[in-house]
Amino acid sequence: MIDKHQAIAALDTGALTQILRNDLLSLSDNIPPELKALKGWLLYKTPIIRKSDGSIKINKIPHYANKQKRIGMQGCDDDLKRLATFDEAFQTLKSDESFSGVGFATLPAFGVIAYDGDKCVDIVDDQVRLKNPITQDLIAGTYAELSPSETGVRALFLGQASSVKNVAAGHELFGSNGFVTITGDRISDCNDIQPLSDKGRELLIKHCTAPAPAPIKSNTAIVAQPITQAVMADLKSALDFMPSDERELWVKMLHALKTLGQAGRDLAREWSAKSSLFDHNDFARVWDSCKPAQTGYKAVFAEAQRQGWVNSTHGIVEIVKLPPTTKSTDVKNLFNNLALTQVDVSKMEDAKFLVRNMIVQGHVGAYIAEANGGKTTIFVYLCEQLAQMGMDVLYINVDGSPSDLKRHYAHSIKHGYKVIAPDAKAGKSTEDVIAILRAINDGEASCQGLVIIVDTLKKFVNLIQKSEAKKFYQLLRGITVKGATICLLGHSNKYKDEMGKQIFEGTADLRNDVDELIYLDAIKDENALIVTTRPDKVRAEFSPKTFNISLPDRVVTELAEVIKIRPQEDREMLGLIKAAIQSGKHKQVDIVGFVLEHTSYGEKKIRGSLKRLAAEGLAIEVKNTGVAKELCYSLRPSLKDTLSHLRGEI
Repeated sequence: MIDKHQAIAALDTGALTQILRNDLLSLSDNIPPELKALKGWLLYKTPIIRKSDGSIKINKIPHYANKQKRIGMQGCDDDLKRLATFDEAFQTLKSDESFSGVGFATLPAFGVIAYDGDKCVDIVDDQVRLKNPITQDLIAGTYAELSPSETGVRALFLGQASSVKNVAAGHELFGSNGFVTITGDRISDCNDIQPLSDKGRELLIKHCTAPAPAPIKSNTAIVAQPITQAVMADLKSALDFMPSDERELWVKMLHALKTLGQAGRDLAREWSAKSSLFDHNDFARVWDSCKPAQTGYKAVFAEAQRQGWVNSTHGIVEIVKLPPTTKSTDVKNLFNNLALTQVDVSKMEDAKFLVRNMIVQGHVGAYIAEANGGKTTIFVYLCEQLAQMGMDVLYINVDGSPSDLKRHYAHSIKHGYKVIAPDAKAGKSTEDVIAILRAINDGEASCQGLVIIVDTLKKFVNLIQKSEAKKFYQLLRGITVKGATICLLGHSNKYKDEMGKQIFEGTADLRNDVDELIYLDAIKDENALIVTTRPDKVRAEFSPKTFNISLPDRVVTELAEVIKIRPQEDREMLGLIKAAIQSGKHKQVDIVGFVLEHTSYGEKKIRGSLKRLAAEGLAIEVKNTGVAKELCYSLRPSLKDTLSHLRGEI
């Protein structure tokens, strides 16, 4: 019996097919269950060809489980219907010996991307050796396996990415089209698919993207292309839209903008400041190193259109992220990369709380409250629980006064965690903390069991400067990939939304870049500060919870009953409505008149609030008097309870 490499050398397709089939049949249990659960499977056949240069290539021709060849637009409605479950594909493989193995379609709908490293493996004495240390970095921390030829590797990640290829370097990333063969010949210690970190994404994009084309010779005359005000406006819009992680396009565009003279330089400076791939403080050096490209900016946009990033319809570009070949019948498929998948659901189900309904292990959570809204007190209290669980807790406190820090230090010594206070150390600042965080992110050490609490966020980044804030969030994300859990304490804006609720301070990047965004709504009386969580964005199953902070000693107690805390405007309105009812006014017209006399709110707003508050049924109730459409309002009996003012009625 010949082996795999002999079969390939002899161009013996039949023998190679049989060997690959037998390998998969014996190794299929190694394939991650979360991948098997997705309906994205194909089969493939392996014709062997000898190319004109004498080299040998194994083609992998994809087929559906119904044995028809996969052709047409990938990811379209018809393609998605034909893709199979793993079990369906596996049954076809076992029943039809013309198929060599199975593969997975890397489409945005599934939330799985694949790295393919070509000709990077040596097998010596049955031991796998990677020829290039870069490959080891690219596949670290997730499920990885040998390719069918045993000369390359595959690594799978949870995430979204565009497909890119660097043929010369032997690196390829599949995320928006194509398929990858799955062998089950696992070579990594990890037996499941892990999320793609920001650092991992940068590595993949860097190494899988082909280098920019060579610039034109320096002795070639360059004439700056004319650029009108309308063209400049289109360019600015398009540059804002371009994906920040598509390095190949960025490099091409920098060279192309060089052809536009000073106008191009101004655009490049503005654009580079928004990219995580370039240091905008070093812009002058980067710009001077660029040479005018043979291909102008219009051709670069044509490439962007081909990639599906922009669609040229009038002028230069129309800012839409649609595949240029999209047909009207395929419109629903445009949402595939946003559709909930089994992988997404599994991640929610598998999320492990360190503190139920508050802190998820391995996530970045943001906890937003008004000034003096109880966030520091609550998280100091939570440090007790985390330390008792055996977690290594670092509380970075850059928002406390000297007296606050003294109390915090005493608490940390008693309960076994560490307070990091750079402002209390001579010659130190938040920059020293950030430098250490960078060292952690760049290092090899595991962060399993580490919980970092940052209090407060605005002391670390300029929340209004998007590029600065985003880099900090990306740094924290890289640390969570190593196993850490991070809690960011932040302030809400002094302005409220249209419903009177808090809005986090800073740009929208905070909401985009954290796993959880939790508001802490608070109400204070003479004896206590009552704080209830309001989950806004979550990636696990959160429910609100309420803390009672006694005053003035600030002892924290978790209440069994969740207390809904209304916005200030609702509390004011409800107080006036209650006062009206208690004074004997029960008809709507009389209540509205009473409130009008005691507030600046308009009649329409008062009527709307009265109707909404009565419909909630917490504090007031309404009945039809039976006379025309006349309504009668009264207070619910629960308002007489001692704790009524804390049960959400105010």
